[in-house]
Amino acid sequence: MDRNDHNKANAALSVLLVEDNPEDVFLVRRLLREAPGTRYEVTCLQTRGEIMDALGQPFDVCLLDYQLVDFTALEVLGEVETETLAGPVILLTGHDHFTVDQSALDLGVTDFIAKSEVTTPLLDRTIRYACRRFADQRRLAHLAHHDALTGLCNRHAFLDRVKSWLGSDSHRSGEVFLLYIDLDGFKAINDSWGHDVGDQVLKYAGECIQDCVRGSDLVARYGGDELIAAVRHMDEAAVGVVAHSILDRLRQPLQVQGRNIVVTASIGISRGHYAPDDLSELIRLADHAMFAAKAAGRDTWRAYNEQVPTDTRHRAELEADLRTALDNNGLHLTFQPHVDMRDGRIIGAEALARWTHPEYGPIGPDRFVPMAEECGLIRTLTWWSLDTALAALVEWRAGHELPPGFRLAVN
Repeated sequence: MDRNDHNKANAALSVLLVEDNPEDVFLVRRLLREAPGTRYEVTCLQTRGEIMDALGQPFDVCLLDYQLVDFTALEVLGEVETETLAGPVILLTGHDHFTVDQSALDLGVTDFIAKSEVTTPLLDRTIRYACRRFADQRRLAHLAHHDALTGLCNRHAFLDRVKSWLGSDSHRSGEVFLLYIDLDGFKAINDSWGHDVGDQVLKYAGECIQDCVRGSDLVARYGGDELIAAVRHMDEAAVGVVAHSILDRLRQPLQVQGRNIVVTASIGISRGHYAPDDLSELIRLADHAMFAAKAAGRDTWRAYNEQVPTDTRHRAELEADLRTALDNNGLHLTFQPHVDMRDGRIIGAEALARWTHPEYGPIGPDRFVPMAEECGLIRTLTWWSLDTALAALVEWRAGHELPPGFRLAVN
């Protein structure tokens, strides 16, 4: 046993005893003092106010009498969020506990003990087992609701929590700002240095965002390199300050495997006090605003406005059209000659990709190449350019005598 395990074994377990019968208080205290392997420190509570305060503080286990003078245990637990309990709750009852067990379980009770059956071994074993089960349940709940890589909320947990915010009766509580955060050039980081480095960048980005929001706000990994934050009880100006802080914090270099990596992001912000069913719309608007930030040059933020949907829908259509063009040979290469200025001889050429859209006409590479990078088509575009340029070179060699040293560059 190492020193930490030894300290844990000798540490007293803090017990909240909610009981208004002096005889039962005396009995429980005596039984716990007689426990052979565990030291218990007991705090006795009786009033509703004391109980509610104590359940919001750290404790190891709560022994809760079912029937108190003015209220029942279930009435108390009904006012407490199960997720906020620091330890397991064990119900002590003089009644037939099968009549209340289902309701109690639904409210977060871990186990039951009938007062008529309680002994030192039973009470001590029940507490120790309840503590272990509670820790295991919390561990599983954490895994179910958090992203394994970043430790942030996962998408499912984020949506559930924000829906509950939006469904609040209070207009003020129901007003939420979403910050949709996409890391700029993340695919290039993965392609250049590997997914291990990419994972470190993602974890770093999550930490940066958490550093810039409050403990009451929510940060999640929404998918891939997309992160999302939900804040409330703020005005627009304050949310803008948060967005600036995130961008500034991300720009601080991250050292991974001896490299200094600077991360930037594009952030889209939406605002709403909608019903829970409108959360998908709120996310869509934040996503549109994020693409507007990308179009503005990246490493910036944009809040949703009426112009954003038109711009981003047009962009989404162009991305789909670019994918179709690559699949169906809808792009072409032009070849710019390289000339020796001393004698005017052609000594090479540069292949340049060009796209003539069937509806919008020529679209410049300054638009469609960054678009290909952002939507994951840059590798496909690169290979298409190389294949097409090499096929042209083979054809030239077969039909013409090329100048000595002729070189074809592919942009």
